[in-house]
Amino acid sequence: MRGLVSEEVLGWIVKVPLNFINRKDEPVWKVARNGKYEVKKGYYATKNMNTKVVDRASSSTVLSGELWKKVWRIKALPKIIHFIWRCLVRALPVREELARRKCRVPVNCPICNKEVETIEHALFTYPWAKSVWFGSELALRFEKASFGNLGSWCMQVLVEEKFLDDFQLAYVAWLMWLIWKERNNAVFEFKAVNLVKVINEASKAVREFWEAKGWTRWWKGKMRM
Repeated sequence: MRGLVSEEVLGWIVKVPLNFINRKDEPVWKVARNGKYEVKKGYYATKNMNTKVVDRASSSTVLSGELWKKVWRIKALPKIIHFIWRCLVRALPVREELARRKCRVPVNCPICNKEVETIEHALFTYPWAKSVWFGSELALRFEKASFGNLGSWCMQVLVEEKFLDDFQLAYVAWLMWLIWKERNNAVFEFKAVNLVKVINEASKAVREFWEAKGWTRWWKGKMRM
């Protein structure tokens, strides 16, 4: 091996213990005692761990177990809860995240072509997205200078200050999902973004889902933050 790898790597190779049992090596999952991966165990392992999200400013936001409990208990469709999880772990295929994963794509927003398309830009601080949030029943204002990142905002409104009740949280989740769908329609199908459609669809969808589940909530009107 000398001459093929560095002395440091060679030292690591030499330290690998040899298998004296007459059978082939096989991959094992260390979380399970039997070494076999199961979806159920994988779900609980992911749910119970704290996830550290590193944002573009090289600072970090630690998402607590309490936040993940809030996320998994959102009273919305499973696909929407999964979408929120993808946003929080930075697994949404916006331009910035694709570039960070070594994909050869331009980082500018494919709609405005002016700013880097981050998750925060696509869903909250892009002018069209800002209009959706302010025009919704929540009447939320998002400014790029003060928003920070999605993880820190969720920690603030769901864990530290608890601004949102269950219905409002479901409404926020649906709005995020529908804003993302509208963004994709604009990028891949070249359709004009329609903020009225998104607002109306979110209001209708969350109410129909709650009514189907037999949940009730007295709506107080617009909430300002």
